[in-house]
Amino acid sequence: MDKIIDKISAYNIFTNLFPGVIYCFLAEKFFEISLIQDNLLIAVFLYYFAGMVISRFSSVVLEPLLKLTKFIKLADYKKQISTLHITSWDQDHCSPGQLEQILEKFKPGKVEYPGYIPHTDSGKESLAIIKAYKAKRTTPTVISVTPEYIDSLDCASNYGYRNIIY
Repeated sequence: MDKIIDKISAYNIFTNLFPGVIYCFLAEKFFEISLIQDNLLIAVFLYYFAGMVISRFSSVVLEPLLKLTKFIKLADYKKQISTLHITSWDQDHCSPGQLEQILEKFKPGKVEYPGYIPHTDSGKESLAIIKAYKAKRTTPTVISVTPEYIDSLDCASNYGYRNIIY
């Protein structure tokens, strides 16, 4: 049983198992449908399965209905990106002309750039473009990726990831 529980990531717990438990509890409380299980193995399977059904129903039926009624509007990912991560100031990693086009066309909400001072003219120009982008927009988060910033991040295994090499 412990091996099965270890295989369930935090993501699966919150997207499938947890909603399944809540649904089964509410079904018994409000509709007198007995879905609460005494056997832990059967309970985990049933709650996980109920959560998967709820998730699938939501994506196949509920989401299109909410879009049709214009209750929700999803972002067009062809027009917007959430994060632009620049790995180096070198021309082949960060061209000022291409950077300007990306910032203008896709309007990233977060820009992560190298934490070291650019040593090339193209890198210096790119850094100036990023700072200007931050200054003229109210929403972007601009992060200098320094060793201190990396040390401040949560450990990936806290999010349920396995086989991580540090």
